[in-house]
Amino acid sequence: GCYGYDRPTSPNLDRIAKDAILFEDCLSAAPWTTPSVASVFTGLHPVAHRAGIWSAGYRLGTQYETLAEIAHRLGYRTAAYTEGVALLAGLGFAQGFSRYSNGASPTEQVIGRIETTLSDAEAWLTKFGGYPYFLFVQTYEIHDPYGAPEPWATQFTGEGPRPGGIRLHQVKTQEDQKYAGDAYDSGVAYTDD
Repeated sequence: GCYGYDRPTSPNLDRIAKDAILFEDCLSAAPWTTPSVASVFTGLHPVAHRAGIWSAGYRLGTQYETLAEIAHRLGYRTAAYTEGVALLAGLGFAQGFSRYSNGASPTEQVIGRIETTLSDAEAWLTKFGGYPYFLFVQTYEIHDPYGAPEPWATQFTGEGPRPGGIRLHQVKTQEDQKYAGDAYDSGVAYTDD
């Protein structure tokens, strides 16, 4: 909503945006997670760090200093809670983090995982939030397969959730396309909640 979308998918984010700095002109360093987050963590362009490039070994090399390593060196408590294959610790993303969680099932996106991820991050924050800290939390909740648990599933789709959500490769008809868009919006509303 804070960017002009007319459906009420993100009332909490919109409320936060009213009192926050809202970036209106943002660009990602790459169109997928691995090189994008590697750029955020290192300040380098994907051409320089080469994380996410299969021919370059895909992983973030240890020769690149990360934001977490800088924070750790400066005495910050560091932790990361993630949910998927694109940011596995084994791909170099755990550099500088004292605690790094790949999530319970990092080989696939699971609808509803955000509740566990946020709960784990909140428990860490309760324990260490009184210290200087750097906490990275990443969810795949609004990602193929699109879907949300009830009551959000029916908020925009008008029907119950499809088992396992809907994957983009399953979209064959205009009805499927509408359902996928509505399921995406339901996922946004669930994640915002």
